[in-house]
Amino acid sequence: FFEEVYEFLKRDNVDSVEIRNVSGFMIGHDFKRLTIVEELDFLKMIQDKYKNYNDPLEILFIQTGIKSEITKEEDIINYFEIYRASMERKIKNNEDHIIAAFDMVNFEDKTSLRNITGTLAELKNKYENCNFVLHAGAINTKSFDNQVISILLNSRRIGHGLTLYRSIYLMELVKQRNICVETNPLSNYLLTNHRDPFHHPLRCYLNNGIKCTVNSDDCLLWDCLPSSHDFFVATFFNDLS
Repeated sequence: FFEEVYEFLKRDNVDSVEIRNVSGFMIGHDFKRLTIVEELDFLKMIQDKYKNYNDPLEILFIQTGIKSEITKEEDIINYFEIYRASMERKIKNNEDHIIAAFDMVNFEDKTSLRNITGTLAELKNKYENCNFVLHAGAINTKSFDNQVISILLNSRRIGHGLTLYRSIYLMELVKQRNICVETNPLSNYLLTNHRDPFHHPLRCYLNNGIKCTVNSDDCLLWDCLPSSHDFFVATFFNDLS
């Protein structure tokens, strides 16, 4: 599978990639679930293998939890555990990040960060060096809840941030805190979360001095190239060069 992913990325001249990882689902040859140590060893092996190719590919993993209205504190801690172990391993072994950050995802029209904010804040205070890169503002709604919470939790990046442009105050906060907005123009269009590519907020954010990235999000689902198609949509419809 990873060989196919490598070839897929390299055909589009990609040199570095972040892969969302949901831990606890890896099964070994003995049909037993891998421990956290075994899972980290596997991810490290993947990193080292493709980093040492003649045409190298840098791989970082983002630990991802699933948020829902019934998500409990113990669920968040369990999701976070492999990221905590990765941070400790980095310091102990003086090695590069295996898991570089932590995220919580799900369909945003049915889920909110509000009921898990307390737990996330406690983890952020306990592990000062941890990086949050939270999905927020993934749908075009009137609510700012998830985006406000992400800002207050000092998320280093905000995934999507589709409605930040409606608040000058929030855009200024994002800029002051040096938060990057991960834009996903093609995914936003195909998932019907933002159906007018000519008025995607990317251009507005750039004009207001907000750092942005252009991302492919779900390229394997759309049968799209991992970066070129999104950059075409971003540049053509937003009149960027």
